[in-house]
Amino acid sequence: MTHANARAHRRLLVLLLAVAVLSRVALIVLLPIGTEADMKARTGDEHYYFQIAHAIVDRHEFLEGHLLAYRPPLYPAFIAVTVTLFGDPAFALQVLQNIGFLGAATLLSVLAARLHRFNAGVLTAALLIVNPLWLTLPQTAYSETLFLVLMAVMIFVLQRLAEGQTGPAHALLFGLLIGLSALTREIGLVFGVLLLVVFCLTCRHTLGNATVLRVSALALAASLAIVGGWSLRNALACHEFVPIATNGPINLYIGNNPSATGDMVWALPARSQEIWNTHSDHGKNEIEAMRLAGSQAVGYMRAYPQATAALWSRKFLRFWIPTPGVPFGFSFAALARFGRSGFYLVYTLLAAYGCWIHRANLLARGIAVITIAGSLLHMVTYFNLRYRAPFDAFLAVPVAWAVLHIVHQHRSSRSSLQLPDMSD
Repeated sequence: MTHANARAHRRLLVLLLAVAVLSRVALIVLLPIGTEADMKARTGDEHYYFQIAHAIVDRHEFLEGHLLAYRPPLYPAFIAVTVTLFGDPAFALQVLQNIGFLGAATLLSVLAARLHRFNAGVLTAALLIVNPLWLTLPQTAYSETLFLVLMAVMIFVLQRLAEGQTGPAHALLFGLLIGLSALTREIGLVFGVLLLVVFCLTCRHTLGNATVLRVSALALAASLAIVGGWSLRNALACHEFVPIATNGPINLYIGNNPSATGDMVWALPARSQEIWNTHSDHGKNEIEAMRLAGSQAVGYMRAYPQATAALWSRKFLRFWIPTPGVPFGFSFAALARFGRSGFYLVYTLLAAYGCWIHRANLLARGIAVITIAGSLLHMVTYFNLRYRAPFDAFLAVPVAWAVLHIVHQHRSSRSSLQLPDMSD
């Protein structure tokens, strides 16, 4: 790299950093997360996380009303730390989440640049800075931002493992991140195991079978220790085996019942709702409602396979091409609907092309596998645009690769078409 190029790169990095930081400051000012009272007035689960956090701080218990294990614990615990350390926990949470997002974006951009070239990192950063979902999500009290940070660090550590940093520290760190991701959102356990499988299949020839198996064993042991610790807490509190949370079967019922639409519309079987609302010792009613919801969901899928298949198809399509629910027509809302659908369609196609270009690369394989797995899991349960947000961030890397490859190919084709100069 020439001195001029290095200086230009430094200027571009400074500009990107300035835009990223200033945009985050503006978003914190213009879109304040609000108080806990504001969260209760909004639809959604934000105030429930704070309810659990206050129970942790005030009573040293993990409780959401009378529920003992409905949600994964790490995000409420993270909020509990902000409640303990800061006078205004909601504002502090918003600031920390924006800092965390910038850190995750930096890691993903560095990976894109290291595996392609400098411009790939710059474009990845730009895509993440302007991503519509990530402009607003850190300004809310949901677990996706923390989940993205943990997953970005996990993917970064995985790449270091693939580069030969296979000592016990890196392997155990990777397993720790799998466990923490799972305690933030249960799907993190699936992603971590899948990334380990991709690592073994991709790196067994370069690192050797013994090395990849040793790394995998250490990582799985560390992740199981983290998840197992919380499972033990659930067993002591509920007198039942609950690996992480009780919401899995309930989410399955929400997405598979006679009135299901594919979106998040709270629903429980009639008998389960009454049981769910009633306090019981050791969360017995919570466990029973969970089991009833799961069995009813499975029963519905078996009884109505065609309706289930149609609903799953709709949820799968919504994941890849999410659209707001507005009527068709020549209105601004309808135009916005088509524009948004077109954006996600192009974004997805570019990401697929970028993963294909680098299909021999661990990072491309890993991103492709966890994105496909995530879409299939949400196809079985239900769709919410928030759940796509982590994948939007991961896919920025192959999108950048694809755009730069297309530009390079276009420039090469134009150069090849130019006639040589035949003058004397």
